[in-house]
Amino acid sequence: MNDTTNDTISKDENNHEETQIKTFENTTLTSILSSSTYLINPVAASILSTVLSNITDDEHNKTTTHLELEDEFQTVIKKAQQQEEKTWNTIKHEGNNSILINIYNGTSETFSLTQCSWDTSGLQGEDLVIHPWQYMQFILRSTPPALSGGAKRRRSTPVGHAFTYSGEKQAFHFTTSVKLTAPYEPFAFDTKIIPNREHNVRSIGKEPLTVKSHITRHQSARPYSYAIVINLG
Repeated sequence: MNDTTNDTISKDENNHEETQIKTFENTTLTSILSSSTYLINPVAASILSTVLSNITDDEHNKTTTHLELEDEFQTVIKKAQQQEEKTWNTIKHEGNNSILINIYNGTSETFSLTQCSWDTSGLQGEDLVIHPWQYMQFILRSTPPALSGGAKRRRSTPVGHAFTYSGEKQAFHFTTSVKLTAPYEPFAFDTKIIPNREHNVRSIGKEPLTVKSHITRHQSARPYSYAIVINLG
């Protein structure tokens, strides 16, 4: 896959923010039915009233809590996007190839890093844990990709990373890479170098996880850095 969105349903620097769940008032179906300004078919009203009577307090509380979490998670994402912009403005001036990874966990699952293509010996166990309804950001740095060989047979040095996150029931595996191509043009004065980026994410846990990835920022010239967002849930 290239710079397009990747969707699958099967479901060093970082930030972790604890968020508080906001409580807000919801207009229930009961209050709508009792409103004199809201017109509704009597038969439909009777059906809705029957449905409401069968909803337990526990089910209502779970629904309300989930809505609150979803609302708060949107605030978390906005903060993550602001942080992404700040980090990108820093790394885009670096000489290394940098891949900025942003993971948004819109689930109730806690994910831990269980496999990766880089050395994690200097990290603590909690450093790369993704908590429910939170986000994780980190940077993967490498020597920039380069071309070698003659004009007709140029090859690119590879730059690639892979990692796996696992929870109690859900897990996902992610890979990304960038390599260069330079189409042969015999009468061209300058060689046109094209960076080709790929990324793939898939669910590999006991239970399916909705997961997708897409590139949000990229450099067309050396060191060919880019940023990726991975959405869980």
